[in-house]
Amino acid sequence: MGMTWRQGAWRGIRLIGVNLLVLVSLFLLLELGARWKDLALGESVRLGGGSFITPWITTRSHPPPWPAEGGGIFNHRAAPTPFEKPPGVTRLLAVGGSTTLNDYAYKTGKVDVPLLLEERLNRELGAQGGGARRYEVLNAGANAFSSAHTLVNLQFRLLEFHPDVVLILHNINDLDVNYYGDAGARSDYRNKYMRLYFLNDRIRLEDTLWSFLYQSRLLVKLGLGAVLAEL
Repeated sequence: MGMTWRQGAWRGIRLIGVNLLVLVSLFLLLELGARWKDLALGESVRLGGGSFITPWITTRSHPPPWPAEGGGIFNHRAAPTPFEKPPGVTRLLAVGGSTTLNDYAYKTGKVDVPLLLEERLNRELGAQGGGARRYEVLNAGANAFSSAHTLVNLQFRLLEFHPDVVLILHNINDLDVNYYGDAGARSDYRNKYMRLYFLNDRIRLEDTLWSFLYQSRLLVKLGLGAVLAEL
């Protein structure tokens, strides 16, 4: 007597389930092996044990330049900013944490410190040259940024905009590194910035399957880490 369609369907479902279980088990075994190999070489078996590496991993805010609401690539600007300065423009770049970002002030009053400074410079100094000289103050602040984050972002991304002056405003984020962890401050700030609260949501190992895959040593060795990062 042949199988009914119900029996055939259940048999197919069981077969698929068994195959998936085998594939997942194989992946986990290979992943465990890859991590033990890294451990034997003196490397961390998970990202949280290492340095913070880049600003995009250890803060939830993506630092400017980055497409923002309104079309600009710097905070609170509607128009994109070209790499090359227009003729007659003196460009100032303001970097720092939330005190530079001033996001709440802008959302409630459409103002921040860089915008106020730009307005005053153009009013008081621009007028002295008959309006021929214009000043531009770009807001490149980001929430939770320390001077270490800013240094990386400045060196690799912001200097391409050829600023004439860099204004640095850092407040509590560097100071309170001393109060995270029993061992005190580490030179790379990982005692603070590798904590879950500061980690970018995409790589929180404890929270999601995606973040586990994003940190997979096996996928990195197979060259798939970069593919995941672009998704």
